Order: sequence, then structure tokens, then C-alpha cells
Amino acid sequence: MDSQLFVSQSKAQGLARAYQDSDSVVSNRYVEASEQDKPTMAQSMMERAIDNGLQARYLVADAWFGSKRMIRTALALDVCPIFRMKRGKMKYRVVGDKGRRTD
Repeated sequence: MDSQLFVSQSKAQGLARAYQDSDSVVSNRYVEASEQDKPTMAQSMMERAIDNGLQARYLVADAWFGSKRMIRTALALDVCPIFRMKRGKMKYRVVGDKGRRTD
């Protein structure tokens, strides 16, 4: 469906030389990979999938993506989030029926 590379800021290395065409797909992907964080990338990928006709009811992800931000993103896209949550003392609560399906 979609894929994106992620370049960690702690491990990023500068380019040997700038891209000749700064509007190329490769150039744009490199900028995305080095300047965006993982939740932003995931949100963009989900939006592209839905815009291209993917009909999903659920979003399943591991603990790295288990955060309030990703829950909000999934609910905004009308997808039921199923995440393994990170360990810790943070508590999560769903208020109202938004994001719950009755069918």
C-alpha cells in the first residue's frame, strides 16, 4: 500500500551533495524522512490510503504507535484504533461513541 523511510535525527548524515532536482520524488522523500516524526508519517500514509480508496475499519499497530496522538488520528479518520499500549502509568479513556461501530 505505502511505505516511507525514517531518518533518526541522532543518526542522520548530511548529503554528499544536494539533489540536482529539488522537486524530484527522491528529494521530497528524503526531506520527509529526515524532517518528519513517525506519527506524522503514519498519519500521512493513512490519509493517502483512504484517499486512494482503501476502506478500513481498524488500525492495528504495535506499542511504538500506542499514544494519544495516534488514537486521535485514527478516530479522526473514522477508523477503530487497536494498539498495544506502552507500559507506564498513563491511562486512556474513550469519551462518547465516536470511533465505535455498531455494525
